[in-house]
Formats: sequence, structure tokens, C-alpha cells
Amino acid sequence: MERSGGTSESAPLTAGAAALATGLVKLTVGRARPYETPGDQDVLHPFSGYNAFPSGHTALAFGMASAIDTETKAKWVPFVVYPLAAAVGWSRLRDNKHWLSDVVAGAGLGTWTARKVVTLARRAIRSE
Repeated sequence: MERSGGTSESAPLTAGAAALATGLVKLTVGRARPYETPGDQDVLHPFSGYNAFPSGHTALAFGMASAIDTETKAKWVPFVVYPLAAAVGWSRLRDNKHWLSDVVAGAGLGTWTARKVVTLARRAIRSE
């Protein structure tokens, strides 16, 4: 697998950025989990300790998938990493830990965060 530079270096940064971003959103939104408010996904209590939105597991999974995909040239990589990340999101729904919108938001936030981290890492490498 050819690398275009820095997967091993950007992976920890991607994980940290995804965790920080999801943590900040979770804190400010305060959405209850499905098992806490069955049938009512609109329960929002900012700064309350409710922390369903967005899914951190899904954000991390999609963040890592996106970082790996962005940093590799192998054509088969997206066909492996994104379904694995989607499986993480599906498991969060199946286990009644998240609403569908939590998982979708986590996937989007993780992907966006990873792409930004990789872009910044590439700029830093070029400027050295």
C-alpha cells in the first residue's frame, strides 16, 4: 500500500480532533439517548450530561476511515474502511445507544475533521 505521506502521523491527530469536536458538540447539545427517553428523540438539555449527539464512536470510526482513505492511493481501501466504519454506526443503533441522526452527524463530523487534520498535516510537512 503506497502512502502519500503521513497516515501514521495523522492518525493520532485525527482521533484527538474527532474526540475533541464530538465532546464539544455533545456538551452543548445535551441530547438524551434512546434508552433514556424512549420514543422521544427531541429531548435536548444543553450542559446536562446527556451526551448522545453526535455519536463519538461513529465519528472516530469515520474519521479514521477518512484519514486512511485520504492518505492511501490503493483503490480498494474505501471499499473496506467505510463499510467497517458504517458497521460501527449500525452497532450504536442496534444497541439502542444512539438515534439515527446521532450516527449520521458523527459520521459527517468525523469525516470532516479527519480531512481537515490531514490537510493541515500535509501543509506542515510541505513547510518543513
